[in-house]
Amino acid sequence: MRVPPKAESSQFWSDEPRPGTFSRAFFDRPAERVAPDLLGARLVSTVGGLRTTGVVVEVEAYTGPDDSASHAAARIGRTRRNASMFGPPGTAYVYLRYGIHWCLNVEAYT
Repeated sequence: MRVPPKAESSQFWSDEPRPGTFSRAFFDRPAERVAPDLLGARLVSTVGGLRTTGVVVEVEAYTGPDDSASHAAARIGRTRRNASMFGPPGTAYVYLRYGIHWCLNVEAYT
């Protein structure tokens, strides 16, 4: 398995979105509304000259610090690992789950 380089948090939006990209306003909505709208979205990333693409096939909506399943739950608090989850809507949080699967969270207004 090829492991991508560790990256800082990134954003899926720009103030001047290109055709086929999301505007910041897209993510500035409740997570329960953003999540289903992401289904089928095509993601493209280039890190270290390596371009990868994927399609969103599953979504979950975590609703804030009171949601105990969230990596940003109040019981965990802000850590170095989850700091991007406290960023503005559209900020990405990527992590390796069980040493096998790369997972992507995208911040939305909650």
